[in-house]
Amino acid sequence: MSHGATFHWMLATSLSKRQKFMYHASMEDEVPHFLLILNKMGADLRGRYTTSMANFGRSVKGLLSGGRFDIMPDRMETGSYALLSLATRGKILLENTDYESCKPWLNMLIEAIRPTGVRVIADVHSISMDFRGVDLKGVNFICSPVPGKETDLQQVWMAAAATANSDSKILDGIWPSRSNMPQYQDFGVKMNYRTIDVDNFETPKMSIADVFPSKLHAANSVGMDLRGTFGLIVLAAVAKGESKIEKPYFALRGYPNLVENLLGLGVDISCSDSGTTLPALPKL
Repeated sequence: MSHGATFHWMLATSLSKRQKFMYHASMEDEVPHFLLILNKMGADLRGRYTTSMANFGRSVKGLLSGGRFDIMPDRMETGSYALLSLATRGKILLENTDYESCKPWLNMLIEAIRPTGVRVIADVHSISMDFRGVDLKGVNFICSPVPGKETDLQQVWMAAAATANSDSKILDGIWPSRSNMPQYQDFGVKMNYRTIDVDNFETPKMSIADVFPSKLHAANSVGMDLRGTFGLIVLAAVAKGESKIEKPYFALRGYPNLVENLLGLGVDISCSDSGTTLPALPKL
C-alpha cells in the first residue's frame, strides 16, 4: 500500500475505540514518524517498521490532543537537489537532512560515480558532495518499496542519466504511468519509454525507460507533475542558453523556497510573480 493510503488509514482509525488491523502497510520512513506523532496526540497505534499495523484504541479519549513535534526532513527534496548537483557537475552542501532515510538513492549515486575520487561526506544532519570533474556512469535500477529505490525520484534520475557516459535503464512497477518523455525530449534527451504487462497480481504493469547519453539544448517546456517538473529544471540548468518552463507550480508544492535555493546553488533563474510561490488557500 502507498504511504499516502497508509496515512489515511492511520488518521481514519486514530479515534476508534475498537481494534482495527491493516496488512501490507507502507514502510516508508514517514509512516513510523507519523505513527509516533499520532500516538503523542492520544492515538493507540502499533506496528512501526512492519507491514502490519494495528489500532487497539485502549487509550483513545475523545479527540486527539495537540502537541509540538519536530518533522523529519524530506528525503525526496534532499535527493532532488543532490541529483541536480550531479547533473551539473557541481558542489553542494545539503543541511538539515536525514542521512538514514536517504540511503537508497544515496548508495546508488555513490555507486554511479565510482571510482572517480569524488567526495561524499555524510553525517546525521548533513551531506556534502563534490561532483566537479565526475565521469558519470549510466544507472540501472527497478523502483520498489522501501528499502528499494524510490519511485518518486525516478524522473529526476532520468534527467541526471541523460548526462551520463553510458546507457541507463529504469524500471518502475509502482507508478508505471508516470511518463515525462515528450517534455524531456524538448531538451534533447534521447530516450525510449514503454509500458509492459507483468504477470503479477500486485504489479500488473511496469514501465521501462531507456535513457541514452544526450547532447542537451535549451528549450521551452511545460511542467506536468511534481518530480517531472523538477527534472525539467535539472535539464534547463545543464543546457546552455535560456530555457522557459511554464506551469512551475507543480514543483513549488514539493520544494519550499525553490527559487531561492536554486539561486543559492548558482542556477541563473528568474520567475514571474506567479511562479515563485503557491497562492494561499481561500478562507472558509
